[in-house]
Amino acid sequence: MNFFTFCNLIILQNVLDPQSYIYSYEGNKSDLTSDQIKRMELYDFNAMSPHDRRRATYARGLCWRLTHWFFKHYRLTNELGEVVDGKEVFTSYLGKQAGALFVYKQYAEAEGVQGVPGCTLVTLQCQIEWCFEGKADCLDSFSVARRSVFKGLYYTGPEYHVQKNPAQFEFPILGKYNFLSKFGLFF
Repeated sequence: MNFFTFCNLIILQNVLDPQSYIYSYEGNKSDLTSDQIKRMELYDFNAMSPHDRRRATYARGLCWRLTHWFFKHYRLTNELGEVVDGKEVFTSYLGKQAGALFVYKQYAEAEGVQGVPGCTLVTLQCQIEWCFEGKADCLDSFSVARRSVFKGLYYTGPEYHVQKNPAQFEFPILGKYNFLSKFGLFF
């Protein structure tokens, strides 16, 4: 779960970065034309530098690949030794953490607590959805989780054990093929 938590923090990096909610213009938002505001909202122009935005996107992509690699080589078992769908455990946990951030923001707004300038429920939801772009399972998990009540961002589910997948050995260059199959010795 520590590995999943680490990946979640990086995947949700834009959600957690205050610069994601601050527009990169000088002056008041009221000084901008409606076209400028529309472009800022459509393309998520914010105070993050282009270099930091690329790094965040790259790091998020690496985490998605790391989790894919993890589930290719390892599996999760419950306390009874039964194999569970690790991808579902991961996406559920990620969705719950994003949902908890959303619910916390709901509570803060209801209490009149000011947070990061520009961070509203709408902008927070947009940042979360952009981090989950192309990941329908994560969006579904977030959708379910944000209707829940949370007491913390920490993991509260059952305990799992990690085991190496009993999969066929793969040579890095040849993929699933046996080394000798390259030379036609095995079919």
